Amino acid sequence: MELKVIDSSFEYYENYKIWIKGYCLNNNVFYKTAKFAKFAHQIISNQNWNALNGQFAIIAQLNSDIYLITDQIRSEAIFYSTVNNTLLVSGNAKTIFNETKTKSLNKNQAVIFENIGFTTGNKTLINDISQVEAAQIVKFSEKNKTEKIYLNFPNSISKEVDFESAKKQLKKLLYEIFKDYFSNLSNNQIALPLSSGLDSRLIAFMLKEFSVKNVISFTFGRENSHEIPNSQKVAKILGFDWHFINYDKIDTSKLLSSNDFLNYIDFAGNLSSMPFLQDYFAIKELKEKQIVDKSCIFLSGHSADFLAGSHLRPWIRENTKFKAIIKFIEKNNNFAKNTTKEFLTVIENFTQKNDKLETYKIAEKWDYNERQAKFIVNSSRVFEYFDFKNFLIFWDRRLIDFFAELPFDLRLYKKLYDATLKELFDAHGLWFDEDKAMNAKTFKYRKIKQLGKRIIPSNYQYKRMKAQDWMNYENLTKEMSIELLNNKHIKNNNLGYNYILSKWYLEYVKTKL
Repeated sequence: MELKVIDSSFEYYENYKIWIKGYCLNNNVFYKTAKFAKFAHQIISNQNWNALNGQFAIIAQLNSDIYLITDQIRSEAIFYSTVNNTLLVSGNAKTIFNETKTKSLNKNQAVIFENIGFTTGNKTLINDISQVEAAQIVKFSEKNKTEKIYLNFPNSISKEVDFESAKKQLKKLLYEIFKDYFSNLSNNQIALPLSSGLDSRLIAFMLKEFSVKNVISFTFGRENSHEIPNSQKVAKILGFDWHFINYDKIDTSKLLSSNDFLNYIDFAGNLSSMPFLQDYFAIKELKEKQIVDKSCIFLSGHSADFLAGSHLRPWIRENTKFKAIIKFIEKNNNFAKNTTKEFLTVIENFTQKNDKLETYKIAEKWDYNERQAKFIVNSSRVFEYFDFKNFLIFWDRRLIDFFAELPFDLRLYKKLYDATLKELFDAHGLWFDEDKAMNAKTFKYRKIKQLGKRIIPSNYQYKRMKAQDWMNYENLTKEMSIELLNNKHIKNNNLGYNYILSKWYLEYVKTKL
């Protein structure tokens, strides 16, 4: 089989017959460019998959074998298709789409995509185009193709550890990881998307702890956004410049006729994921107003809360396996619906494949492989689109491994993580009154509120959704909603904003077929 890489963003090193993108971090050493190419070649030659850690995509040809390898969370995507015994490979699905002769919609995946915002497994919205999943090695030999996952979350066996010891381990690990990343920042400007949550606050805290210079923080959304008070307070306490990007002032009237915006849609959607809008306008303004310079590195806070156990609930151990897994997935995908027969088939097959695992581990494994990689982390492609680097520090393999082995009770309601952060933040005045620990009582109250939402009329639900729209998503998706209504793709616009965006993108893709 002939290999054809059609993506200029990969660096090619002929002496190793290897294409690389990103970096690898191993034993406190950052591997980039030619150094990374050599290291990656050694890893593949020795099958030393445990050494893989970082944000990267690797395409390699060793003798007659071809390897496609993604990092632990698919921060760098790889797509492929076979045309006349030639393997087309790219990080951009559109380039492959343009070269394939048959362009037929994967109807099952289209139904799934519309309701959860991404395609599942190695599928895309197009039948003849596949993708490499998170932490996956796809190997093409002369006669067959094999697939291997080199990192699993959670682990099949949890380690027993007492609470205080685990806190000490987590603190030590956090300092170790942040030290490694910050040592690689050189004199780059650092930009921190600062929300009211704990994850971005932890990054801000560590920037101060390690005396990192030239840091700016920013928050975006509506003028009355709940994200503003705490993020502004954190920046002031730590002495960081803070910028606010006002989403009330964004003009979306010509958005769908903007070439730049549609290019971003193609780049971020990749025929497999909902193209996020929320960061797009903020990064665009920061760049246009030259608030950030060309060498700026962004540090986004995805997704320590998930690793720490924010999605876990006690009931997942009480319900029957398949019922509990479906409930878990539904509660963490806030779309119009998702229990279509196509989607249920995917989950049933996934459950059967991983049947030896405990129920909560199957549910989290699906969330990690699918939603986190293709929906949450994929939103970070906005930084690459604007030619910036973005470090996903919380997806360092060491932190994944730590939480993967932690017992259920220490992760339930983020028990260990929140307690650790409270100890770190307290001495600096960074733990606020509203940072209440998650527990059964607070979730019981939330459940009552959610039940109340279901029984009130749809027009009141719409008003409530609008009142909670801190990012002004209604305005950002307005033109999409109008277009969908005009073309009779939806019956009303009282739908979730992510559903509108996913539905519009799906119809947009169909126009290219």
